[in-house]
Amino acid sequence: MVKKRVTAKPKPKQSQIRLNLSSASVDYVGEFSIQSTSEEVFFNFAASLFPGGAPGEIVLPVHTRLATNYKNAKRFHEVLGKVLQKYEKQYGEIDISNVQRELPVEEKENEETTARLPKIKL
Repeated sequence: MVKKRVTAKPKPKQSQIRLNLSSASVDYVGEFSIQSTSEEVFFNFAASLFPGGAPGEIVLPVHTRLATNYKNAKRFHEVLGKVLQKYEKQYGEIDISNVQRELPVEEKENEETTARLPKIKL
């Protein structure tokens, strides 16, 4: 009888991440747009929309703009999805029926896409 030697693999050490929020600012996001190129995704955040100078023009006064690569954008998407699922499991489905679900996308020649905000009647 041949005995197999079994060795336990040591568990990798897990790092703990501690957030330092002492220099962070908090801005409310009520509106957003997403732009992308072939290599990056840009998240533009604003508190609200304002009428522009021209008839029918809407201005999105962006207070924060984030840029990342597609791998990080996908990780963000997955984590946000899990957060929303957990919330809805505890508190019920979030009703977004009064929000336009899919924003129209404008394709440009340089492969940039811009998620347009829904038209708002003023």
